[in-house]
Amino acid sequence: LIGAQFGPNITAMYGDYKKKRGLASLMIAIDPATFISAEYFMTQMDRMVSELHAQPPQPGFDRVQAPGDPEIALEAENRKNGIPVLASIYEYLQGKV
Repeated sequence: LIGAQFGPNITAMYGDYKKKRGLASLMIAIDPATFISAEYFMTQMDRMVSELHAQPPQPGFDRVQAPGDPEIALEAENRKNGIPVLASIYEYLQGKV
């Protein structure tokens, strides 16, 4: 919608620093309840995610993921084992540096 480059058309991050990369971002917030009920929307989203997860993964992958799946898995891991912190940052926070 805003004319930004995408995929392989984006200029490499490193190399020609004088050439603009043509990056942009666009965020749109839409309240689904404007169009359909919140309950129906959530039901459809649950169905879509279930159907995505049911797809066979490409070779080299364990499963198909939906947006948010990696973050949900990381949160579960961090709740179970704690949030990893570099030793240098931990020492700094403890006043040892």
